[in-house]
Amino acid sequence: MPPTRAEEGARLLNELKRQGVALFGGILPIGPNAVLQLLALEARVAGEEHEPAGSARVLEMLLRLSEGVGIESGFARVLRGAVIAFTAHGFDDARIEDILVAGKVSPRTFYQFFRSKHEALAALSDLFLTVVVEVARKELALPARADEKLLKLARILVGGMALLERLAQIVISEALRPGSPLETLYERFRSELGTIVAPLYGLSGEPAALVEARVRLIAAMGATLELRLGRRSTPEELQSGETLVFEILRPAPRA
Repeated sequence: MPPTRAEEGARLLNELKRQGVALFGGILPIGPNAVLQLLALEARVAGEEHEPAGSARVLEMLLRLSEGVGIESGFARVLRGAVIAFTAHGFDDARIEDILVAGKVSPRTFYQFFRSKHEALAALSDLFLTVVVEVARKELALPARADEKLLKLARILVGGMALLERLAQIVISEALRPGSPLETLYERFRSELGTIVAPLYGLSGEPAALVEARVRLIAAMGATLELRLGRRSTPEELQSGETLVFEILRPAPRA
């Protein structure tokens, strides 16, 4: 049986997705430097001495903007605890108890929304991957040359990885593990993004264009994973990562 508050959790997660697309839709396409400047500014406004991991900071921003979720609701505290526990201990070593302590939440509340830590990670993955897909969908629909669109996509991918830091690495690594519960979710992400990008590689609906889009996206995501960019990366490192991902996405000149 699903958890007793699963439907409520799905509704609240959709609210967080909407706020994420609204917040980062105007920032991710500018480039990863803009993302990190936003996080640094938000940290100063919050007045915290020790800046938390990027993914925790992002979640706090979304929770404050999502009035329907509530920054101290049970669902918010479970997600907050999961982000903190996963980034601090890694997914494999994080325990339900770590999530409860970090989120200051009871076991009863956790299990009302999720049956396991895998389901909690799946919810966070769904949230952040959906933001990337929807921001890309919006930006690539605007009139521009193909290379300009691919550069925007490179900025979105690199900025997203820099934004989430270790949590992004955990999500992708876990999704690529054979038999992982995240495998279906990550395949949906690649399929949706591939369909959005495919027209940049050939005629709309052409199978070869979709294959090329998916292959290049997989390579680009692998590159962003290896770069390990984050809020402590220098502007030069971020620019270098953006250039590398753009070169991976850009098709070779056709004869």
